[in-house]
Order: sequence, then structure tokens, then C-alpha cells
Amino acid sequence: MSAHLYDHYKDVKVDTSAARKDRGRFYLATMTMACLLAAYAYSPESATQIAQAALSKCGFDLDVTARALQSAMWLGTLYVYMRYIQASTTVERNYLYMRGVEARLREEDDPVDLEGDFYSADWPGVSRLIDFLYKRASPAALCLAGVAKLVFELREPSWWLLPDGICCGLIVALTVLYTCYLRKVDAAYNKETEGEKG
Repeated sequence: MSAHLYDHYKDVKVDTSAARKDRGRFYLATMTMACLLAAYAYSPESATQIAQAALSKCGFDLDVTARALQSAMWLGTLYVYMRYIQASTTVERNYLYMRGVEARLREEDDPVDLEGDFYSADWPGVSRLIDFLYKRASPAALCLAGVAKLVFELREPSWWLLPDGICCGLIVALTVLYTCYLRKVDAAYNKETEGEKG
């Protein structure tokens, strides 16, 4: 049984590594899209010219309005943010799952520990700060920036506000659900740590 379980453990580890790469890529894409949305808030005309030049370099000779491009940016931001959260939750779930598999392997006298007791015992301050910025502060900042951008768009009301508002609302809802999920993950880690100490 131990060999089969160990092979399964290795498969999950490979999946987790792939999800971590995706998480990093989609995090960067989310922050890039958020910056592009901010550029539209600052100077819609310049941002539209830059976007149209970039599109024409890619072979798309489109003459679209700034509002259409902004809505496309909202949709793109929502998409990459959903993918970031999807990859991030996969990583967190797999880490917890692998720790459980490691415990079962240790019970069968097959000592496997992905990070070791030293890593799990006490995170250095810089690791906690990075974790906070990566998982908590950035999504919250994205929500605040999205809501601020939507309020900025209210200066020139149009029907484009509907899809933009839906995208912004979904970004906020995803962030709330993701934050609730992270609380459960933290509780699971704390429970596991207390069980190891007890």
C-alpha cells in the first residue's frame, strides 16, 4: 500500500507545482490588467490609442471605442482573477492534502515530509508578510481599485456600466469567497499544528 500511496503523493506534488506556476502567472496577469484599467481611469484617450496600437501589432485592425475596450479589460481582469483564485485554492488544498498523505506514509514507516518540521514550525516574518501581501492585500486592493474605477465610470453613465458593474461585482464576490476559504485553510493548519503539539 505504501508504494501506491507514495506514487499518488508524487502525482499530487506534480499537480501542485503546475498549479503554483499557474498561480504566479495569473497573479501577474491580474495585476497587469488592473494597471491597464487604472490607465483608462487616468487617461482613456491615451490608453485607447496604446491598446489599438497593440491590437494592430497583433494583426487586429479594429476601430473600437474606449468604452468597449474598457469593458473588454473588465472582462479580461475577471477572467485572469478567476484563474488566479482557482490556481491558488488548488495549491492550498493540495498542500493540506499532501500533509495528510505524509502523515499516513509516516504511519507506514515511510517518512516523507515535503517541508519538514523546521519549515512548518515558525514562519519567518518576511514569509508571513509575503503571504499576507500575496493572498490578502492584493485581492483586497484589486476590489477597492475596481470599485473606485466603477465609481469613476459613473461620471459618464452609459449602458457599458452594466457589464462593467457585473464584472466588478463578481471580482468582489470572488474575493469575499476566497477570503472565507483562506480562513478555513488557516484554521486547518492551526488545528494540525495544535494536534502536533498536543
